[in-house]
Amino acid sequence: MSNILKLKILSIIAVVLASVYFIVGLPRSRNELLSNLRTNIRLGLDLRGGIDLILRVHLRDAIDAKALKPAEEARRRTEVMNQTLHVIERKVNALGVSEATAQLIGSHEDSEILVEIPGVDDSARIKRILTTAAALEWRDVKDGPFPNCGSALASRGGLLPLNTQLVEGTTRGDRSLGCYLLAKNSVIRGSDIRNAQPAQSPLSGGWVTTFTLSQDVAPRFEAYTQANINNRAASVLDGKIVSVATIINRIRDTGQITGLASFQEASELALNLRTGSLPARIDIAGEHVVGPSLGADSIRQGMRAGAAGLAAVLTVMCTYYKGAGINATVALLLNALILVATLSHLDAVLTLPGIAGVILTIGMAVDSKRADFRAHP
Repeated sequence: MSNILKLKILSIIAVVLASVYFIVGLPRSRNELLSNLRTNIRLGLDLRGGIDLILRVHLRDAIDAKALKPAEEARRRTEVMNQTLHVIERKVNALGVSEATAQLIGSHEDSEILVEIPGVDDSARIKRILTTAAALEWRDVKDGPFPNCGSALASRGGLLPLNTQLVEGTTRGDRSLGCYLLAKNSVIRGSDIRNAQPAQSPLSGGWVTTFTLSQDVAPRFEAYTQANINNRAASVLDGKIVSVATIINRIRDTGQITGLASFQEASELALNLRTGSLPARIDIAGEHVVGPSLGADSIRQGMRAGAAGLAAVLTVMCTYYKGAGINATVALLLNALILVATLSHLDAVLTLPGIAGVILTIGMAVDSKRADFRAHP
């Protein structure tokens, strides 16, 4: 055996071993092997199951058409859509789901965003998180609570003090926070928050969302709390009061939102505060759910069809071309192995069209081998 042939064989073995490593790693058990396969071969929404949503952005919420020239309005539309997409991407990434994507559909004038999240089937929770504006404000409480804002306004003869506003509280079950008279100006906003986490209150045992302010805002918040000990402040989320608390001591850069019903509510609020508030209101324009059973059926049927087609091709190759057909078959299998390993190494997502592309690649390779055999019998 010549040195050149030995070198070729060693190169083929090295490529095969590297390809197998990229696909399955170095498993020490069958369970680890299957886990590595699921991790390294990433399946798209049509195979893994999941949801895709079309989000419509209400640009008029963030654009004043009467005050903007056409060029300025177009610039602002682009700015709002890009900012909205950035926030949606952060929300999707914070869900901890791999291979999730968010992208604009068409131009900025279309004001729609496509979100694809494989591997989840709780569409209600996903929609709630993505459509929550998460505009948080911390405001002074001037008076309240009142049963409703109508009675609050009547108690003041239909006139409110300067720079104040009546704000309704949230309703949970049959319990309502009522209506409060709040200062119009906010002490802190959601944009001032750099981190938020769900937690359980050591006093009440209920769930709260704790937040940490940016270092630029912390001194201002510390001075505010120092000057307002024993006064009340309200946490306003998306125009609704979620909690009212009495300031009992000086606070520098941390705070909490109380009165949350469950861990899920506290964690969703923390996620939305971490990812930032949306610049405009959005709603669901379209929804498509692919169940995991449908994805599993697609994989199963695709594997059966692929195996049957591959078996037929290999049978014809080995029968008609004999020894050359066997060589070509080995080359085809190595080609498929290298292709799958490359997809795994590049973190590419495998979809049904992708599987069709792999089969097409193998078919073209078969055709090239056939032409090569005819040219060099």
